[in-house]
Amino acid sequence: MVDITQTTDAREEIASIKRGSETYTKCLTEITLNSHESFRRMKKADPNKKVDDYVLIRADSRDEFFEVIDHFAGIADDEKSGREILETKGKGQETHTEDSRSAMGRGMSDVLFRQLIRSTIVGWRRNGQTFAYIAEWVKNPSNGKLERKYLDQRQKNPQLIKKIEDLIPNTGTYVKFHWREVDEQHPFPTKIDLKDHLGY
Repeated sequence: MVDITQTTDAREEIASIKRGSETYTKCLTEITLNSHESFRRMKKADPNKKVDDYVLIRADSRDEFFEVIDHFAGIADDEKSGREILETKGKGQETHTEDSRSAMGRGMSDVLFRQLIRSTIVGWRRNGQTFAYIAEWVKNPSNGKLERKYLDQRQKNPQLIKKIEDLIPNTGTYVKFHWREVDEQHPFPTKIDLKDHLGY
């Protein structure tokens, strides 16, 4: 179990993040673009592989959060690779390349760290293993600076691990982020709003 910490200028970073994720439509688009690239790479590697070719978006209006689930490649093969992706690709630099976006490009990182006061969740399954991290801003006790931190949940939160395994039997990625009306310029969407904004 390994927690991951990234130091940055939190205020400046969040201002930049907000510019790229100010609407729930942009947040959902960034996550589903990662899913699409993961799906495309899976099909390119094995055109005959049977894959559930959809992305599930759950919108909970009561608790005001979104969950996005796909059944594609997942973020990484193992803990070491996952840490490298979260540490490097999650720093906020431009990572919109074919290889990095399908794992976790800047857009995904923007969604995970767009709120100072709300944590998010990113998890995945691959090779029979389940990984889950809570992403949040944490104050460093030694210098008082806010740092982006991924908290490993594999031993701390068996309920979350089971939930991801129930949602994703084989391989795939799970993301949860909040859209609280009290925090946002736009209210939580209705079902009709979602259909209109996402083009369904």
